[in-house]
Amino acid sequence: RDRMESLDIIKNPRYEDVWLLRGRKKIKGTLNLVDKQMIFTYGRSEIWVIYGKVSQVVRKPSSPTQAASLEITCKDFLVLEVFFPSDVEASQVYDVIVHFSQPETTQKLAAFRSPRTPSWDFRESLLEDYKHMGAPDGQWELSKLNDTYKLCSTYSSILFVPTDVPDAVLFGSARFRSRGRIPALSFRHTNGASLCRCSQPLTGVQNKRSAEDEALIEAIWKANPSQKELVIVDTRPKVNALANKAGGKGYEIVENYGHCRLVFHGIQNIHTMRDSLAALIKVCRSDVPMAAYQNALESCSWLKHVRAVLDAAANIAKYLESGSSVIVHCSDGWD
Repeated sequence: RDRMESLDIIKNPRYEDVWLLRGRKKIKGTLNLVDKQMIFTYGRSEIWVIYGKVSQVVRKPSSPTQAASLEITCKDFLVLEVFFPSDVEASQVYDVIVHFSQPETTQKLAAFRSPRTPSWDFRESLLEDYKHMGAPDGQWELSKLNDTYKLCSTYSSILFVPTDVPDAVLFGSARFRSRGRIPALSFRHTNGASLCRCSQPLTGVQNKRSAEDEALIEAIWKANPSQKELVIVDTRPKVNALANKAGGKGYEIVENYGHCRLVFHGIQNIHTMRDSLAALIKVCRSDVPMAAYQNALESCSWLKHVRAVLDAAANIAKYLESGSSVIVHCSDGWD
């Protein structure tokens, strides 16, 4: 039924005499629309664009000097501009792209509309991944508290926590963590060290404490057979974390957590990253001399951000390899 409803949005599956601008190259061909992707054909060649790759589509009406067009920006940095013989055709294709690239619910995504292999089950597949890491065992167990997402609405229903931690401790930790994102198991090294993800604590300027949160982190430390010092990695610059304290959030006060140390890693927030990426794409699309290109590339700071992320990842890997468990977070615990 959902697929039939989706196909109804495609008024015309084929558009002739369409021009495609890719970079500086303009090509004449045919645009074909199906429910998962659009396909531009010219000669014996094809360009496929899956709707899920589209991050933005801008409709440009016709003018006395230019045909109606759609500028399509993809998540992999590909930018295409498609020119149509009429505004009506451009509008029809625009509606199709928006419908499939910005569905109202996840159930309308192509992955859910397609027939799924009966033998594949997402929950069982995820549990198998944890089984490969040795969980559950004497140190880690599967909590049922998030089966209906009542503990944290943005976490998976499959939540591994240290064994024998009372439910009251998990709920208490959730109240003390931004958006309820408690420290939960993401990866386990063969040496027993664990990698847990979470969000920032709600310490605020008064340096508030949570006995439950402290108990949960203590349990994570004990779940490591080596019981080496646990490393809390706050991926933000310290100045950003301090600024969050003014809003009632912040970072762990290590004196309140035994066997821990706190390390900041200087990765900028998502807004800075997004602006830097936009600047990078603009530079890559520009037509300037090499010297100006290199200066513009440097000024967008994208490579600095990439280096900061890789440095943090490399250090976390080193901590785990050395036998220390790691808890990692930024502000709200975005992936």
